[in-house]
Amino acid sequence: MLRTFYLFNMFMDWLSAIIFFAVGYLAYRGLKLTKAKIFLFHTSGFMLQFLGLLTHGIVMLTVFLYYPLTGTFPKLKLVFLVFSIAKMVYYILTAVGYLIIALGYALRKSEKYRILSTAPILPLILNTNFEAFNSALTLVLVLEAAAVYLENRERGSLKILMAFILMFISHALSLIAIIGTLELIFIAARISRYVGAILFLMFLRGVLRRVEG
Repeated sequence: MLRTFYLFNMFMDWLSAIIFFAVGYLAYRGLKLTKAKIFLFHTSGFMLQFLGLLTHGIVMLTVFLYYPLTGTFPKLKLVFLVFSIAKMVYYILTAVGYLIIALGYALRKSEKYRILSTAPILPLILNTNFEAFNSALTLVLVLEAAAVYLENRERGSLKILMAFILMFISHALSLIAIIGTLELIFIAARISRYVGAILFLMFLRGVLRRVEG
């Protein structure tokens, strides 16, 4: 069971890294075509998260490939150290990525529903645990995306709102899974974040089709 869980986690790291890179790339194309500043925050935030996922995925793959060859970990402390560093890099880049995206929404010029744009201060008063922090940040993004959707009622804005809701659910479930060491909840969390990124990718593809068409 532990091996299966490890393989699933590694697979989701690489699969999510590909999707987050695609989202960042399409956001970059959107920035070039539309000059909309929000895409600058999107591409920066998602590319940072891609780097975090890639770093963690590379470490997991390296350990997985090394273990069958040796049958043992002669340098177990070193392996734990590398894993810890990779996990820290992953959490930091994810948090910074969400912060950048949240900043993009906070700097919106629209004054309607402006009270929601003050939400980025919310994570500052919460526990510094990274999953708690990322849960708070994605909740901020849900509020900001909800504000945008209430302003324009567009289908694309609804996709973004649903994407951030799924990402919030993902981090909230991860926090619960860490506290209770519940593997199935952690699996649900990884899938939720992946589906959220897919929704964001669909939104960006729709934007590019309209601009280029």
